[in-house]
Formats: sequence, structure tokens, C-alpha cells
Amino acid sequence: MNNANRNWPRRGGFTLIEVAIATVVIAVGVTALMSTLRAGTTVNATSSRMTTGMFLAQNIHEWTMHLSFENVMLVEPDPDAEPCDNAVVIQYIEDLHGKTFSPPRDGTGSGIGNQTGWAQTVRLSWREADNLQREVDGPTDVIHVSVGVSYNGGMVTTMNYLLFKRIPPTIPEDETDDPDLNPLDPPDGDGDDEGGGEGDGTGIIQDDPEKPPVN
Repeated sequence: MNNANRNWPRRGGFTLIEVAIATVVIAVGVTALMSTLRAGTTVNATSSRMTTGMFLAQNIHEWTMHLSFENVMLVEPDPDAEPCDNAVVIQYIEDLHGKTFSPPRDGTGSGIGNQTGWAQTVRLSWREADNLQREVDGPTDVIHVSVGVSYNGGMVTTMNYLLFKRIPPTIPEDETDDPDLNPLDPPDGDGDDEGGGEGDGTGIIQDDPEKPPVN
């Protein structure tokens, strides 16, 4: 009997080409998945830094809202100056010009201890009251504030806004003597009520002894 003519059963399985193609498809899919995860992680980190940066910029905005104007010329800051620590005290808005705060400050001007690597830089410029786009030497009633927030030396976000000098309202002198305009000044008189009855100085109307009682 010739063994070469026997019909041997074929074994099931994949050929080498099929295995190679499947390996390539799996590798491409895993690579795409890892790229998506990496991009998502980067976007989340960027969003987190942007949120923190806006929060720190808003802190400077709230802080400056409670500071008053000193009405002095702005001094060009030293570019080689070290960042301000928590010991530096700010009294006026003009004192913020060119200052970098690291650790950053909160809305009251106090240092934030858990923000390592973050810094706030403030620059000021006087603006003309009738033309807010025009920068002048000052001082004026309007000041432009630019806040830059950075993380580990890289700029994250900026904020720009205007502050206007708050002038307390005044009352003309001729109006302070008018009792109708100045309720703190009691009217002159013997305490008579506006109704025309007799008074005893307490604001209570007394009965007229000569008037007969009403039945």
C-alpha cells in the first residue's frame, strides 16, 4: 500500500499570515486606545491648570477692589526682583505694580500655602478718564490692572480690568440746614404736633381743657 496516497485528516488552525494580520490589527487598536487615554489625561491636566489660574487671577481682582488709591506716579519695577513672600504688606493699589506673588495671594491679600509652583504677576497703568484706551503718566481716576498667572514659569492665563477711584458723596452746605433733607437735625419748636393740638414736648397731644367732651 502506498502511504503517500492516504487521505490524512487536516488539522484545524490559523496560518502564519492570518496570525500576523491579527497581531497587526490588535497592535493598531491598542496604540489608538493609548493615544486617546494620553490625550484625555493631557486635556484634564490643562483644564485643571486653567481653572486654578482663573481662580488665582480672580483673587487679585477681589483684593484690588478693597484697596484705595494713593495717587502717586507708578515706579517702573525691577525685572530682577525676587517674588514677594507673605511678609510683604500691600497698602495701596499702586504698591502692586510689578509685584510677583509666590506663593500666591487670596482675595484678602493673605498667602495661600498649598499652591506650590504658582505665581501672580500684577502690572498697572493709568488711563485717561475720557478715553479709557489711552495710557497716561497719571495719576488719574482710572487705573488699568493686568494680572498674569503662571505655573512653574509657564503662563497659564491673564486677566485685564479697570478700577475707578471711589469718591464719597458730599451734601451741599445749604442742604444740611434743611430739616426736611437732614432727618438727624430735629426741627425747632416747643414739641407741637403738626395736627395743631397742644403738646407737652413728648409728641403726645393733650386734651384741651376748654373744649367740651364729645358725646
